Amino acid sequence: MKEKKKKNKQHSNSNKKNMKSQKTNAKNANNKLIEKDTKMKFKYKHPKLAITLKILLVLIILLVVVGTGVIIGLVYGFFGDDLKIDLSKLTMIENTVIVDSNENVLAELNGKESRKIITLDEMSPYLPKAYIAIEDERFYQHHGVDLKRTTAAILSFVTHFGKSTTGGGSTITQQLVKNITQDKESSGINGILRKVKEWAKAYQVENELSKNQILELYLNLILVGGRNYGVQTGAEYYFNTDASNLSIAQCAFLAGINNSPNAYNPYSGKDNTEKIKKRTKTVLGQMKKCGSINQEEYDSAVAEVEAGFNFENGVKGNVYSSHTDALISQLIEQIAQEKNISKTAAETYLNTSGLKIYSTQDVDIQKIMEDEMAEDKYTLYAKDAKGNIITDSNGNEIVAEAAAVIIEPSTGYVVGAVGQLGEKTTARGLNRINSPRQTGSSIKPLSDVLPGIEEGIITPATIYLDTRTTFGGTWTPKNYNRYTGKRTVRSALTTSQNIPFIKIQAELTPQKGIEYLKKMGVSTLDDEKDNNLASVAIGGFTYGISPLEMAAAYAMISNDGVYIKPTFYTKAVDSNGNIVLEPNQPTERVCSVQTAYIVKDLMKSVVNDSAGTATYTRISGMDLAAKTGTTNEDKERWMCGFTNYYSCAVLYAFDEPRTITKSSKQSSGLIFANIMKEIHSGLEKSTFKQPDGIVSARVCRTSGMLASDKCTDTYSEIFVEGKLPETCDAHQGTYTICTESGLLANQYCPESSRKVRETGYVIEKERLDLWNTLEGRESENSAPTEYCNIHKAPEEKPTESTKPTEGTKPSESTKPTESTKPADDTSSTKPTESTKPTESTKPSEGETTPTPDLPEEDTNTEE
Repeated sequence: MKEKKKKNKQHSNSNKKNMKSQKTNAKNANNKLIEKDTKMKFKYKHPKLAITLKILLVLIILLVVVGTGVIIGLVYGFFGDDLKIDLSKLTMIENTVIVDSNENVLAELNGKESRKIITLDEMSPYLPKAYIAIEDERFYQHHGVDLKRTTAAILSFVTHFGKSTTGGGSTITQQLVKNITQDKESSGINGILRKVKEWAKAYQVENELSKNQILELYLNLILVGGRNYGVQTGAEYYFNTDASNLSIAQCAFLAGINNSPNAYNPYSGKDNTEKIKKRTKTVLGQMKKCGSINQEEYDSAVAEVEAGFNFENGVKGNVYSSHTDALISQLIEQIAQEKNISKTAAETYLNTSGLKIYSTQDVDIQKIMEDEMAEDKYTLYAKDAKGNIITDSNGNEIVAEAAAVIIEPSTGYVVGAVGQLGEKTTARGLNRINSPRQTGSSIKPLSDVLPGIEEGIITPATIYLDTRTTFGGTWTPKNYNRYTGKRTVRSALTTSQNIPFIKIQAELTPQKGIEYLKKMGVSTLDDEKDNNLASVAIGGFTYGISPLEMAAAYAMISNDGVYIKPTFYTKAVDSNGNIVLEPNQPTERVCSVQTAYIVKDLMKSVVNDSAGTATYTRISGMDLAAKTGTTNEDKERWMCGFTNYYSCAVLYAFDEPRTITKSSKQSSGLIFANIMKEIHSGLEKSTFKQPDGIVSARVCRTSGMLASDKCTDTYSEIFVEGKLPETCDAHQGTYTICTESGLLANQYCPESSRKVRETGYVIEKERLDLWNTLEGRESENSAPTEYCNIHKAPEEKPTESTKPTEGTKPSESTKPTESTKPADDTSSTKPTESTKPTESTKPSEGETTPTPDLPEEDTNTEE
């Protein structure tokens, strides 16, 4: 019982404690309510007075801010430049434009922004109305600042403690000022000062420009989405149309997204459909309210919005031709150097200076080039050993690319340039016309032949042994085909043999070859790494040469030996027509007119001779000089050449060097041939004009020297006057062989089988000892020791009178002595027609044309 009473007592005490705690909590809560009521007591007891005080507070703030702005605006002239606006910025500087010689616009430059400047008259009439309706409905009534709207904005700002619900109070004029000044301050004292400055400057703008001028400037400046500015670009970006063709609904859409263009962007990946519809209908409602459209127009526009817009991006970005890309790069480089500023600053100047730049591009030639290089037949995929197409790290198939440049030799004007196969899709991306690559044999006319003739080392008739040879004791290069024995410079160039040109360079020296290449404008040579025969003689350079510089070097030959630095523009003028930029085109005479002509004539053989490697490039009625080029493992294919009209260089290769499985005739050569034939179509026939100082002379085929009265096998060749070879020093000792047996001819060998040869004669260039000819040097100098065993006396019954006697034995006259030298009128000792080389120095009928084992373009076959 005691325990029970004790528990009841404990329970009673616990209840008392709980009740006391509840009373305490209730009292505290009551105190808080009383405290809150006290704070709100004045508002509830005197509501009218509270509102009056708030309004007075707003009016004071408004009077202070607006009054300050107006006063400062009125007296801005006395208190510094901070409140002044740069009046020059109130004129929309036109985009820098690039035009061709006929004033046709090729491109409008605007840097990273895409913008096109148009007038109000070039816009749909509903477009400015839509912007005014949603942005500034009293635009035509205020003087820069809409006091009613500004007051409402400030009142909303104050009554909602900094959270406005009525939107901003900025007029179109104020927004224009903000776009021009790019002043971003929006909070605190700095925000208030910015607004004050904005009001002052808006007042000035209204005094300087008409309402329509303000509106036009504004509509060309505003951001419309992405990096696109101005309503014309907006029309293209969203609807792929011109601003003049926009419907009422489309105008409302553009005006509606003005407060935050990228938030409504249909290309963002988000579904903004409902958001776009709601905002666009809001603008249409405002347009109807303002009287900009009637009920019928409103209903029709709303129906279009509800149906959904068909967005189509017609802005491709600043994707210009490869030629225009190169022009821009040239100007940026020039401006940076002349003004001593960074390339970034130079680019900004170029894009914002409102210049008119005259391009050297010939639109017809450019189109021919682009169309040809877009052909599917030039597509070549990189494949692995199993024949699978190789892709890059991004999964893109690796394909071969190409670059082509065409220059007018007499001016240095680049009239066409393409830096890719297929359609150009990138803006200012990789332009392969400037990409250095190894040149292979296409360098031979530039580094071997021209310097060799100019320096008096070679003539077209100079003979070299095209046989296995070691240079420098260790290097034994090969031809693309086989060794072909004795070859003149002309015939060696025609079929593109390697050994003769390496021998030319060995005598000329690579240092001298580099010196000449630099005179031709080649800028990518390494004086140390390229100072060797492999680089300079046959094009195995460390870095290579670009198609642009190759085309310019070949143009030098066409221009009679005078190099002109190529240019992509002729001049740049300002809005007043004053020339502000002109290209820097230094010129240099690389060789004489006579040397240039000899080189032209030699290169014609590559095209016109049946053994030439570029016969398929012939142009009817035109003299064409050309040269193929293939590098080790066929990693680059070149074709370079010129007429009197144009110089052209074409490169075909993978960006990352790998073997090209197409021949030149299927790649670079075909591109070259098709483009050159097309751009010369309709032009007057033209041949290379022989200048004074060129002479013709008879040459001995044995020695490559001027023929003497002892020479029986001769032909005519052209030379630079004063640079003829010496008189032939062959034929000092001769012997007659039978061509059928290869032995000394006897008295029974028919005349058709008899051939006179010289004993002990070494070709002039083989006496230099600058290389070690391993084969062929003595092959024709040693006479046989036995007589022909094929041709014998007729068989007769031996009698005393017919028995062989000393008088019927082969006479001593057939032995190789001075007495057997052929007389000029002795036809029996002359080479027969079947063994004579032709006037064009083709291999004789008894000598087969070289058959290559690698590049097809160097064969003597034609399709």
